[in-house]
Amino acid sequence: MIKSMETAGFGRLKGGKVVFEPGLNIVQGPNEAGKSFSIEAICEGLFRDGANSSAKFRTRAYKWKSNGPFFVRLELEHEGDLYTLTRDFGEKKNSLLKPDGTEVTDKQTIAKLVESIVGLPSTQSFKATACIPQEEVAAVCDEPSLRQMLEKQVTGVGSDTNALLKRLDRAQKTILGKSGKTGELTDLRGSVAELDEQLLGKRCKVSELAKGKRELATVDKRLKAGTVELEAADAAYVGFRKYLDSCEWQKISNVEFEADREDLETFRKAKKAVAECGADLKAIAKQASELSKEIEKAEKFNVADERHKRLHKDTEALKKKLDALGKLDKKLEMLRKKKAEAVAVPRKDLKMARSLPSEISSLESALSQSVFSVQVRPESGAAFTLKADGKLFKGKQARAHAEATVDFPGAGSVDFQNLTGEKEPLTNRIEKKTKRLDALLEKYGVDSTSEIEELHTAHEALEADLERVSARKADLIGDDDLPELEASLRDLKAELAKAKRTWERHRASSLEKDALKEKKKALKDLESQRKKKEKSLNRAEGVLEAFENNEKALRKAVEEAAKRISMADAALKENAPFKCTPTDYAKLERRLEKLRRETDGLKERQLVLSDRISNDSVGQEDVAFLEERVAETNGKIQRFSREHEVLGTITKNIATARQKAIAGIS
Repeated sequence: MIKSMETAGFGRLKGGKVVFEPGLNIVQGPNEAGKSFSIEAICEGLFRDGANSSAKFRTRAYKWKSNGPFFVRLELEHEGDLYTLTRDFGEKKNSLLKPDGTEVTDKQTIAKLVESIVGLPSTQSFKATACIPQEEVAAVCDEPSLRQMLEKQVTGVGSDTNALLKRLDRAQKTILGKSGKTGELTDLRGSVAELDEQLLGKRCKVSELAKGKRELATVDKRLKAGTVELEAADAAYVGFRKYLDSCEWQKISNVEFEADREDLETFRKAKKAVAECGADLKAIAKQASELSKEIEKAEKFNVADERHKRLHKDTEALKKKLDALGKLDKKLEMLRKKKAEAVAVPRKDLKMARSLPSEISSLESALSQSVFSVQVRPESGAAFTLKADGKLFKGKQARAHAEATVDFPGAGSVDFQNLTGEKEPLTNRIEKKTKRLDALLEKYGVDSTSEIEELHTAHEALEADLERVSARKADLIGDDDLPELEASLRDLKAELAKAKRTWERHRASSLEKDALKEKKKALKDLESQRKKKEKSLNRAEGVLEAFENNEKALRKAVEEAAKRISMADAALKENAPFKCTPTDYAKLERRLEKLRRETDGLKERQLVLSDRISNDSVGQEDVAFLEERVAETNGKIQRFSREHEVLGTITKNIATARQKAIAGIS
């Protein structure tokens, strides 16, 4: 059950807390008072997400011009427990405070808990079951017999206003439908539009017919003048074309002459380049060969030097390894000797040495908790002595843990013993374990179990040292053995002596690192020059090959190109009367094209106008007939429009009078 609702900044609600009573709660108020917002606030609080960032929701639900808090808080009662559910839309948070004081903020968990408390999963189910909207109440109260009775009682008449309104509405719809797309008025308007369209077409045709006759006379006149101008422009165009062709021929001849002369010059340069590149390549090859020999000798020395250093390093490393192995062997011998002299304590004896003292102490502690009392009642004048746990007592009573003795001189004695224990008296068990401990100490000639521990520790330490040194020796020697290592050392010494002799033989060719680097750079530069020269040589040879290595043919081509230039000059002089620029020619060409289009257009227009004038039979009588029909239809439209307005006014006044008559019935 919803106990209360508290809101702030929500719609038209004033804010604050509203308490609900058990059973049916009726929310009553005028329009725009906030009844619908009350239902919406309950639904938002129960089923929505406080982190809802929808602009549509905030525009509709957040109070206008409000900058304060914006939340809905509901108190829910379930099986006697009270839950507080808060949807803070301003802070975008959800919160459910449970009866035990714990707070739930996860929206999924809150949704499950609310569904279990309220018994409804969504807003739709809430409005369908737990909420009765105003329109449903109105539907119930609108039962026909009840309504008619109330109207008759209030207005004093027996007529049904609704029946009259329905008849008026049907009459209005006959004239003009509710949507404005049906009815007699709409049909008439459609007819007028169609007649107007036909009238406009007829008028246009009559106007076009008169215009076409005037235009045809103008077209005939322009066509004659255009034909004369076209013939003159066509003749000038032919002359311009010949002159420009002569100019183009002269230009091409000049270009060909320059190209042939350039080919001849290129051939001669390529021939010279072939000779020069060949000489340069020989010189570069000689220098590169000398540098390569010097570098090769220096690198041989570097290899010998590197090998000598490496062998020397390996020899020294192997010597150190053999020395280390010798030291490890001595250490192993010493550790084995110490281990042989050390006392080994078996695991069984070590276990006894560790457990017996604590066992004896535990038994003695148990015995100290067990006490018995001895009391002597001698006859008058009888003498006796009383001992308890080895101590002499003067009185007639004593307390003992282990044993007690009462001695009557000349008459005998009485012994007492503590027999406490499950299977065997504690005193017997203590005595046995003490004897075992004494025997163990005597076995190793020590006075305490800690000394036995020390003997064991010393022996274990020797074994660990021995194992560690052995492992170190194994790691050092690897898969080899000592004779193999010694043989390897001899081999290394022999290789070192050989490498030294090689080093001394190549020492004269040695170069400093920077000097060797410079020579390599110089060799690289020579190689780069060689490639460039070879590329130039190949290019020059390619040129010679392209011209088939025929200088005579190139000279002949230059001579023929010179002759063609002479012929082009003669043709240009012949066409000099039609001298023009390419721009002039282009302008004339565009003008000629324009004249042709205009002439063709005029001819085509002449045919069209002639056909139209001969085929079109529309007259002024057709226009007058359509104008009369349009005027008649417009008159009908005005009458129906007035009738529709009158019916609307009656309908409005009847509805207003009825509302005033039944005001306050609810």
